[in-house]
Amino acid sequence: MLTLKNSRKEDGHEYFYLAWEKENNNKAVVISHGMAEHPARYEDFALYLNNHGFNVYAIFHEGHGEVHKDTLGHFEKTGFLDCVFNINDLIIKTKEKYNKVILLGHSMGSFMSQEYLSRFSNNIDACVLSGSSSPNLLIKSGALIANILYLFPGKTKQSNFMNNLSFGSYNKQFKPNRTTFDWLSRDEQQVDKYVADPYCGYVCTRGFYKSFISSFAKLHKKRKLKAIRKDLPILIVGGSKDPVSGNGEGLRTLLVKYKTHNISDVTLKLYEDARHEILNEINKEEVYNDIKEWMDSRLNEK
Repeated sequence: MLTLKNSRKEDGHEYFYLAWEKENNNKAVVISHGMAEHPARYEDFALYLNNHGFNVYAIFHEGHGEVHKDTLGHFEKTGFLDCVFNINDLIIKTKEKYNKVILLGHSMGSFMSQEYLSRFSNNIDACVLSGSSSPNLLIKSGALIANILYLFPGKTKQSNFMNNLSFGSYNKQFKPNRTTFDWLSRDEQQVDKYVADPYCGYVCTRGFYKSFISSFAKLHKKRKLKAIRKDLPILIVGGSKDPVSGNGEGLRTLLVKYKTHNISDVTLKLYEDARHEILNEINKEEVYNDIKEWMDSRLNEK
């Protein structure tokens, strides 16, 4: 059953999340969603997991979803890290109810999950990174630009310039374009639902880009990679036509980075011709099953 819940951390900060719970399920998945979207979009996947023994909790990140409609698309300076700490608070509370908890992050939520691994990998039993990538020269250049723009007044104003650098470039490989978000999925109905959703696809603020891209650019500092628990199972999944990962190249780099730092159980699965949102792709049933089978196998090994 789907319910909206909220929680208050020790510092007094409140965050919100959706819960899909089914009686007698004894494992949990915590979902960290992507940029310019929201947790309700994961309901189909969550219900699938409900039917296979998992209860699911999907957090609303700062500046995302109807619960943050007054600050939609905005991060304060520490917004990215605030989201990571919110995830950890939810995971700690989830661990009080379930022995086995898996973190699943998609896109921006996967970058938050990568940061999470460098800080709190002892708190989870496995991690799935969907639609992810690795910091590259373009990201580092984008961070420099975002930092410069942040120096000017208007931190809460939408940044069309930064939006065009990111979302604006992703559709080029899919011309002629039917919509501005063809890069999300081959499933036109899913793309149309995204386009019609007022809490999806909006332009984020200068403050958002400053916090997000600056944090993204620093994800693979050696000290961060060294801090990840070596026996943590990690599944990296994505589409071979996902522009966010450079059509899979960023995922291959991520795999090598983790293996180079002696993380013993890292798996990469690329879906041929799939785009960014593999959970909303035309072969989503295959993706659902693969992720579920991997999670079951790793939890049963413990």
